[in-house]
Amino acid sequence: MVKRQDDSRKGQAMKDIEQTLRECEERFRDLVAFTSEYFWEQDEQFRFTMITGSNVDSNGPRMKIMAGKTRWEIGGTPVGDGGSWENHKHHLAAHKSFADFRYSRRDPVAGPITLSTSGKPVFDPQGNFMGYRGITRDITKVIREERLLELSKKVHQILTGTDDLKQTLQTAMQAICNVEGWIAGQFWKVDAERDVLQFEVGWYAQTLFLPESRTVFSRGVGFAGWVWQNAQPLWIPDTSVDPRVFNPSLMKRMNWNAAFLMPVTSAGEIIGVLGFFAEKIHEPDPPLLQVMSLLGAEIGHFHQHSVMVAKLRESEDLFHSTVDHAAICIVHVGQDDRITKANQATCALLGYTEAELIGMTFRNFTHPDDKEVTTALRDQVWAGKIDFFRSEKRYLHKDGHAIWVSISSSIKRDSAGNPKYAIVAFEDITARKQAEQAVQDSEERFRSLIELTSDGYWEKDTEYRFTRFDSKNEALQQSLRDRFIGKRSWETDMKMVDDLDWDRLKEAMDSRASFRDIVSFTPLPDGSRRYTSISGQPIFDADGRFTGYRGLSRDVTPEKQAEERIRHLATHDRLTNLPNREMLSQLMNRAIQTSRRYRRRFAVMFIDLDGFKQINDTLGHKGGDELLIEVTERLQRILRASDVIARLGGDEFVVLVHEIREENQVAVIANHILASVRQPYLIQGKECAVSASIGICIYSSKSQDEQTMMKHADTAMYLAKERGKNNYQFYTGDVSSESILRLELEERLRHAIARNELSLHYQAKVDFQTGGITGVEALLRWHNAELGDVSPAKFIPIAEQRGLMIAIGKWVLQTACAQLKTWQAQGLPPVCVAINLSQSQITDSGFIRELESILKEIGISPEFLELEITENMIMSNTELVVARLAALKQMGIRIAIANFGTGYTSLAQLRNFSVDTIKVDKSFIHDMASDRRDLAITEAIISLGRNMGLTVVAEGVESAEQQAILKQQSCDQMQGYFFSKPVAPDEFAAMLIRQQQAPRS
Repeated sequence: MVKRQDDSRKGQAMKDIEQTLRECEERFRDLVAFTSEYFWEQDEQFRFTMITGSNVDSNGPRMKIMAGKTRWEIGGTPVGDGGSWENHKHHLAAHKSFADFRYSRRDPVAGPITLSTSGKPVFDPQGNFMGYRGITRDITKVIREERLLELSKKVHQILTGTDDLKQTLQTAMQAICNVEGWIAGQFWKVDAERDVLQFEVGWYAQTLFLPESRTVFSRGVGFAGWVWQNAQPLWIPDTSVDPRVFNPSLMKRMNWNAAFLMPVTSAGEIIGVLGFFAEKIHEPDPPLLQVMSLLGAEIGHFHQHSVMVAKLRESEDLFHSTVDHAAICIVHVGQDDRITKANQATCALLGYTEAELIGMTFRNFTHPDDKEVTTALRDQVWAGKIDFFRSEKRYLHKDGHAIWVSISSSIKRDSAGNPKYAIVAFEDITARKQAEQAVQDSEERFRSLIELTSDGYWEKDTEYRFTRFDSKNEALQQSLRDRFIGKRSWETDMKMVDDLDWDRLKEAMDSRASFRDIVSFTPLPDGSRRYTSISGQPIFDADGRFTGYRGLSRDVTPEKQAEERIRHLATHDRLTNLPNREMLSQLMNRAIQTSRRYRRRFAVMFIDLDGFKQINDTLGHKGGDELLIEVTERLQRILRASDVIARLGGDEFVVLVHEIREENQVAVIANHILASVRQPYLIQGKECAVSASIGICIYSSKSQDEQTMMKHADTAMYLAKERGKNNYQFYTGDVSSESILRLELEERLRHAIARNELSLHYQAKVDFQTGGITGVEALLRWHNAELGDVSPAKFIPIAEQRGLMIAIGKWVLQTACAQLKTWQAQGLPPVCVAINLSQSQITDSGFIRELESILKEIGISPEFLELEITENMIMSNTELVVARLAALKQMGIRIAIANFGTGYTSLAQLRNFSVDTIKVDKSFIHDMASDRRDLAITEAIISLGRNMGLTVVAEGVESAEQQAILKQQSCDQMQGYFFSKPVAPDEFAAMLIRQQQAPRS
């Protein structure tokens, strides 16, 4: 009985053991089924006795090849450092465990594969060796990924190792071809001007090369053109059958039987196409595509970066004139690492003004984690160990946000090779960095979407009703939920900036399309608006059914307010905040339309300030601006709210007077303006006075458009100036033809220099004692194709009044000095050239600097130049003119007073002026033989000049009698038709030659 019970217990125990064994085997089979690895066992001869795994069929080809064979009998090649069959056999013979033994072989199912196997020896209870058991896994993909990663690193090293564009691209293409087994690589660059892909560089493993393979592709034509147009890679497994191959026969001759092409991008734009070619037919390789897309962006960045560096070096000498307009950021850095110059792009990118950046170091705005990134490279550049360096790091915007930049830095050295300053160029690559991050992390797209908004995230149902609103601002979130939940957009208080956007929004949602940046606004209690930019995309469930919309809203009120400010600045004068010429044109056209429709009248008053230029020249632009602001305020106090004041620029104002019934109404307003404007002004502590000349044109329904009215008002204003200034004139059909001719003359004179209509004639000055030429005066002449020769007495006053004399005077100085240089080069006797200065030139703040530049550029010594001014010019602004004359004398230039005796210069004043010569006005010379008063004045001037040690020149000498009288009075020199009229440069040169060749007595 006891024995039966014991046997029963033993039987039950065996059943339990068998059940446990079955469960273990079942768990083992389940584990094997869920892994790509397979498990094996070998006997003591190392032959496979058991192989099991999810990818091993007991009757399949893998089992047939492996069963009963050793690992080396199956075939394959060990890979990795130190890997060999001999080493492996040695491990097995020693009955040692081994791990991660790698070898490659051809699999009957998967083709070429790489395997990693690990195993340990098995012994029976008595310690006898029974064989091995272990695990093998397919690491083909891992090896592939490692190789692609190594390729990526190698290409990156190539691109960052040099700035030789073509050599670097060739080396990079060679590296890619060597790793992937391609036999050729080519790069076509986008030629934006011709809109084609132009071959730039290639690499070829074979000696066979046909020039016609460097084809130029148009957009969409050929495989490269297809990639350019579609902005996506193209894998051609077999070039003999793909219709996009531009020349199949050429591909065959080149043995290019497979191709892979990809766009090369920089800053989101395609800058070229990179292509690779293989002898064997290649099927698409997704991992390679992913890596090559990143390499394409990096190659694109390198290409653009290399171009940028090359351009930077070529244009270094032009930096100061172009840097402020460069699209890239450019900075000068001194040897103390402090910024000395920053262009506008730098300021825009970093948020600082140039004044704030100057004196800062790059460490001041470098991200804390990146401060040491370029320290060593910077030190090597300064030390001359390397010519330049290129790197990437993060800067911090003034408001705190980070900006990724690509940096290039080089040193500007002097002729001795000593460093002067560093030139640092960088550009924003934040977008590229974000794109790279997006590739590495598939969820970056959602985070980027969330970052697009400063307000909230929303969702809608299938009927477009809001179902959700989230915002970081809790108060705003509750407000939005109260106003929007359960409603459609058009059922809320939201309004569109453009009413057509409602239709666009509905059309987009009805077609299940995404929409971006639709701008709406909400009226606020204070009368202002809150603008919001809305973007959204449709939502579909797993079955593809439309379930609604989700999107983001962003507060764009500051941007819209900025746009309003920009529009205001575009239509208003910045100094006075009055409407400018553009806005005036709109207002006048509106007034004309209103007048035509309702038969109403309005007037245009063209106001020009008399005497403003003198104040502006004396007190500077700041003083002039203060005066213009005061004039504006006075006009605003006089005029009605319905009237409009505009400033055209300078000292020109225009007033639109609406709803007038009779001319007298406008005359009253004009008189008020005249009276107000001529009241004294206190500018910079000095009392100043100006007056106004006003031209008035009243709208007539017969004819006038905006331009005609402005022209008529301008003509009437000139008439007011001609009639003594400080008055107003109405434009009528009887306005003198002289005023119209004056305007026509002014218009032609504005183009005289450009049309080469101006010239200089030269009139000799002669010594009374020797009869020889001592100098010459340059006299301006104007010949117009339609008007003929125009008298200087006609056009010079117009040029002076209309601000043309500065440009004309500069031309005269340049031309006369150049002519003098020519005479000197011809070996002619040296003479001093006298040039007349205008009031505009002598009071111009930049005149001295401009004159110095002309003399230096042409190479004329100042002693050969004499500048003539009039007495009236001295008396109009004594303090300023005295300072200018002193500066000219310090330069070594001679000064003459022309038309002496016609002004009011006193002897006491004359002593204060740095004058060398006085010229007796020809009005005294003309009648001195018959008029005792003229003779007495002439004698007095000559005596005055002699006593003060000045040279005296008589102007307008036309007869022998005049010459004799002047010689008797010991006048120094004469000038006039008696000796020579003004002549062309060649004629005057001939006169000098004749004098040089004449025998001396």
